[in-house]
Amino acid sequence: MTEPNATQSTTGTTTAPTLLQKPTISVVEAGKVLGIGRGAAYEAARRGQIPTIKIGQRLRVPTARLLAILNGDSRQPQS
Repeated sequence: MTEPNATQSTTGTTTAPTLLQKPTISVVEAGKVLGIGRGAAYEAARRGQIPTIKIGQRLRVPTARLLAILNGDSRQPQS
């Protein structure tokens, strides 16, 4: 069995160092960071509670905006 690296938690979820390495993450990854399921993550994204941008047909979550929200900045910048 391999040891988790510095950007992985022991549960396999995305961690803050990993977020800082990627400009965007999937809605599902954002849900894992927030501790919610896939359906709840997509519903929160639909309601604007998770910031998203659409790239082609993919819905992505900008990591800088997600981290800002997690750090207490509740302002929702315009996309």
